[in-house]
Amino acid sequence: MGVSGSKRPKAHLPSSRVSHSLQDEELICAVCKGILWQPVRCGNCQRSFCDQCLQTRISKKEPCGNTSLPCVAQNCPETITEKLSQLRIPCRYKQYGCPSCARYSRYDQLLKHEENCAYELITCSVCMAKVLKLNSDEHNQKCPLAIITCDECCAYYTRQDASLHTAAVCCQTLATNKIVVKYINVCVGSLITQKTDVIVVNALSCGMLESVLAAGGNSVRDSYTTESESSSAESVLSVVADGQLASKKIYFVEWRPGSNSTVLRRSIRKLFSETITEAVNEGYQSISFPAIGCGGFGCSPALMAEIFVTEVCHQLAAHPISILFVIESTEENIYKELQTQIGVIKNARMKIVSTEVGSGTIEVENGEIAQQKMDVITVSASSSILTKAIIQAAGDEFYTFATKNRSPNPPEKPHWFRRWIEKLHYKPQLIIKAGLRLFPYLMAILFNLSQYFYYGDDFLNCLTREADSRDPDKYFTRLTQASQIFHTILATL
Repeated sequence: MGVSGSKRPKAHLPSSRVSHSLQDEELICAVCKGILWQPVRCGNCQRSFCDQCLQTRISKKEPCGNTSLPCVAQNCPETITEKLSQLRIPCRYKQYGCPSCARYSRYDQLLKHEENCAYELITCSVCMAKVLKLNSDEHNQKCPLAIITCDECCAYYTRQDASLHTAAVCCQTLATNKIVVKYINVCVGSLITQKTDVIVVNALSCGMLESVLAAGGNSVRDSYTTESESSSAESVLSVVADGQLASKKIYFVEWRPGSNSTVLRRSIRKLFSETITEAVNEGYQSISFPAIGCGGFGCSPALMAEIFVTEVCHQLAAHPISILFVIESTEENIYKELQTQIGVIKNARMKIVSTEVGSGTIEVENGEIAQQKMDVITVSASSSILTKAIIQAAGDEFYTFATKNRSPNPPEKPHWFRRWIEKLHYKPQLIIKAGLRLFPYLMAILFNLSQYFYYGDDFLNCLTREADSRDPDKYFTRLTQASQIFHTILATL
C-alpha cells in the first residue's frame, strides 16, 4: 500500500535553498522532497530519508515503498554525508543583499540569523510600502502617510501634507479648537446613569455591552439582537433606551484598536464622525462616550486622550453638540490625561498676525470675539457654534432683535457696496479681531453675509484669490493689491 494520498510533510531544508548545480538525487528525502536533514536510510528499500520523516513512517507503521515490509532505519553511507557537508546555503534574503552563507552543518544557525536578518523585506503598516528592515527607521522618518501632530494647535496631518499646514492654518485650527473645546466635558461614573441624549457602547467590549443590556432590560436586549441580525452592514446600531438607562438612545458600534497610532487615529476618527453625525441628524444635542480602548484593549491613555480631544474638536467644528467622556473609577489615568489635553488647548497661545493695508491695519489675534471692546464685530452667520456663542453673550434681547430684523430679500449690489464701505472703511484705521475664522478665511468673515446681502463675486474673488494657496505672504500681497482696487471704488462713490 502506497502513501501517495497522504499530505507531504514540510521539509526542514527545502531544496530551493540550495543551488541546482549542487543538488543530487541522493541528497533528496523520499518523503518531504527537501534536502536530507540528519540523513538515514531504510534497510529494506535502500532509499534515503530525513531522520524525522522516516521515524514518522515507522511510528505510523507505514510499509516501505511499494512493499509490505516495515521501514528499518540505518545509517546513511559516508558518500552521502560527505556530499551534504560540501553544501553552502545562502540566506533566504540573498536577493535583497544579504551576504550571509552557512555550511550544511550550520543550517540551524542560519535559520536563527534569518529571524532577525536586516535584509528582510517588510511592509510599512502605514503606507504599505516594501522596505528593507535595515532601512525601516529611516523610512519611518520619511513615510509620506505618517501622522504628524502640530505642537502649536494639536492638529494632525500626514507628512506629505505638512507644507499645507502653514502658520495661517495653524492659527485657524487653534482658534477653532479653543472655542469648541468648551463643549467637551469629562466625568467619572457609568454610562448607565448619564442623562445625555445618546450613549455610545462598544459592542466588542463584553463587560460594557452586558452591563448596558442588563440595565436596559429585555426591550433593549431584544432590540439590539434584532438590529444586529438585520443590519449587518450598518456601522452604528441605534436602539431606544429603556429600563434603568437615563439616556434616550444607545448607539452600538464595533471598534477594534489599530496596529499603530496612525491606524488607531483613523479608527477613532471614523467612530466619532459616524456617531456624532448620526446624533446631530436625529436632532440630539448631547452624547456620551466611554474611554474606548483604555480598558481591556490596553491602549496608551496619553495617546488615546490626545486622539479623543483633537478628533472631537475636528467634529465639533462642523457639528455643534455637547460631548461627555465617561470614565470608569478604575481608569484614573485616562481621566487625568483627558483633563491635561483639554487644558493644553484652552491655554494655548497664538502669535498676533498683522499687516498694513493702505491706510488701515488688519490684525488677527486669538481670543473671544464676543469679549472684544470694538465699535463693530462681524460674525459669520454660517458658523452655528460662533453664532450660538454670540447669542449667549448678548442675551435673549439680541436674539429677538436679530431674528426680527433678518432681511429675507437681498438688497441691490450698489446699496451693499456703499453701505459696507461707509460703515467700515471711512475710518482711518481698521482693526479686525476674529475668534473663529482666521487666515486664510479672514475675508470670509467680512463678506460671508450672504444670508442678508448680495456681494460682488469679482471683488470678493480678488480679495481671496490667494487664500486657497494657504500662503500668508502671497495672501498679504494680494490684500495690498486689493486695497488699491478698493480705493479706486471708493473714489467713484
